[in-house]
Amino acid sequence: MKKLILLIPFLLVACKKEVTDQVKANNSDTILAVDQTSTPLPKDSMTNQDSLIANSKVVEKVLDEGVNRDVDKNEIVRTADGSMLPFTIGDQFTTDSQKFILKLKNVSKSKLKITVDSEKPMNIRINQIKKPDGSLDGPYGKSLDLQTPQKGDYWIMLGKSLMADGTGKGHFSIKVE
Repeated sequence: MKKLILLIPFLLVACKKEVTDQVKANNSDTILAVDQTSTPLPKDSMTNQDSLIANSKVVEKVLDEGVNRDVDKNEIVRTADGSMLPFTIGDQFTTDSQKFILKLKNVSKSKLKITVDSEKPMNIRINQIKKPDGSLDGPYGKSLDLQTPQKGDYWIMLGKSLMADGTGKGHFSIKVE
């Protein structure tokens, strides 16, 4: 968590866009001043822009290799604080038997909306939800509106559906609101 807090100022500085004025001189006596301001993003790209960290190209490698990410055999475990919602986390399965666990700490919202998306067609789903009292619930599909009457830690477990065809390998993202 401390690493993430230290990483945020770096992201803000690295991703800061400055308005610059360029002066272009022609062979004539006139000088043309050009104001380059950032153009607004198209509407469809704005829908994917709910997390600075998840969408920043600067930290893509860092997120893939270490910050709040542990790999143990075929399990990828990510940890996030419930106060950081909403966010999107991307990852990748390299084998069909891998599992992904997102540990949400200190969830205080009354409802979570969870969506799993993949770049290409992929056999992936929300397999189980572990609640603060230790009970497990599932399986689900690729999206879930979860009532969270208990405050505490929730685990979202993703993996391949054994009742469906297709590959379990590929890039995916999980969006939690």
